[in-house]
Amino acid sequence: MQTDAFHSPLERGEGGVEDDMTSEIVAIKNHFRNPALFSEAVTHKSYRNENSDRVSRDNERLELLGDTILNFVISEALFRQ
Repeated sequence: MQTDAFHSPLERGEGGVEDDMTSEIVAIKNHFRNPALFSEAVTHKSYRNENSDRVSRDNERLELLGDTILNFVISEALFRQ
């Protein structure tokens, strides 16, 4: 198994449909100022749990932040109506 900067199985292209997506994911990742943040965003908790020796973070923290911001925006819009 390949170990490199990519933490997501989609990014590594471990076979199947993922191989078709690898170049697109790498292209998207190259547009980020912080590629590690992209890897965190696309890493599911179950993948991190199975690969804890190589992956230290998953997308739970970012998901919570996104949900909180979305809740705030919706609440603000409803309040202003």
